[in-house]
Amino acid sequence: MGVTRRPTRRLSRCGGAGGLARAAAFAVVASSVAAACAGGEDRTQEAPRPTARPTAGPTELPAGVRLREPDGSYPAGLPDDEAFFPLGVWFETVVDEADLARDRSFGLNLYVALAAEERTPLDAIEARGMHLLVQADEWLGDPRAGHPAIDGWVVYDEADLTYRPGWDDWSGSPGWNTCEPIQDAGGRCGYTVMEHFSDRVPDGALRYANYGLDVLELESDAEARGFVNGAFQDVVSADHYLFTHPDTADHERRGASYGAVVDRMRALDGHDRRRQPVWAFVELGHPFTDESAPTITADQVRSAVWHSIIAGARGIVYFNHSFGGPCPTFSVLREGCDPEMTPAVTELNAQLTELAPVLNAPFADGYVTADGPAAVTAKRGPDGAWYVFAGATTRGAAGGDVTFTVATGSEVEVLYEDRELAVTDGRFVDTFVDGDAVHVYRVR
Repeated sequence: MGVTRRPTRRLSRCGGAGGLARAAAFAVVASSVAAACAGGEDRTQEAPRPTARPTAGPTELPAGVRLREPDGSYPAGLPDDEAFFPLGVWFETVVDEADLARDRSFGLNLYVALAAEERTPLDAIEARGMHLLVQADEWLGDPRAGHPAIDGWVVYDEADLTYRPGWDDWSGSPGWNTCEPIQDAGGRCGYTVMEHFSDRVPDGALRYANYGLDVLELESDAEARGFVNGAFQDVVSADHYLFTHPDTADHERRGASYGAVVDRMRALDGHDRRRQPVWAFVELGHPFTDESAPTITADQVRSAVWHSIIAGARGIVYFNHSFGGPCPTFSVLREGCDPEMTPAVTELNAQLTELAPVLNAPFADGYVTADGPAAVTAKRGPDGAWYVFAGATTRGAAGGDVTFTVATGSEVEVLYEDRELAVTDGRFVDTFVDGDAVHVYRVR
């Protein structure tokens, strides 16, 4: 029997590449993973502890500056805590405490979807403080679904691509041509599928959903808002791997494109004036089987992450699988195929964790402008300082100088670079050496 939308129901709750397709792809590449990555050296590093919360500074604001709270909150499951900034990994497999310990050493604090292995050590995940969202289409009905380690649910991944926007009936089977009528005959049952799984998530639990290219580019705004504003989830994201997709235009292979994805999702989400946290997806390897497609570099990952945050992302989800390229693997970070990737992501995650109280602080709209090739945003930190985040909008080897105009402040510390800059007549200048350059400033 097909699944049908109940006509009298009114939605009232506010709030990676496709999971099914990826799961199928795992089986295809499984036989090559061990051979391609065998003997990989463990290059993991222990991430430093986050710093203590700074003392709040004065509350008066310069003329023209307005504080704006970050989007949304977590109604359940994940902590609405200034020290928590979600750093997740998509569809990881954890079979023992050693897997968990390594993932924690990378600075990760969240599993977003988790392979439903019988050996998954849920007790250890809970004890180590790792947060966990499990996928409704795999974990509903599992006897472990009530375990306290589970902090929320992945309602569905990329229903927009598989089922398309619409309220047609659904057969209840996953995949293409399962709408009634089938998709090839014009059937569109994506909203039906999302409602089906959202309704079956335990009452009051956190619900998260990820969407794909249809929501980002191929659907009309009204169709895309049907997913994003459809009350199916409390946290939302969309993935578009612009550094590595075979069809990405050259001018879009830059970190700023990841900020544009967040901009698109925030614009859709803001239509109903009920904000939900928007997370960003960033790939760590070679997510496509096309060998001609690029493999992302560590510097590009850093750029993509920071541009997502500049655009307003409330968390980061890393796509940790490579289906092609020189080292097919289920876990880029654990395998260490790229000797620069794991240390770079570990360092980046340590910085984001340290800065979590600032990242969760209000935006300071109107505090800073940039004259030059950089995207920029500002925060008012809990310590009373102003934090400016800037990423180059160029690509490749192209860079340039940027002049920043700030509303107040006379001293600039360039965080994590052991540099200081002078403010003259309300301005300071810095160089962005290439398209992957990112700088974080603390202005007093």
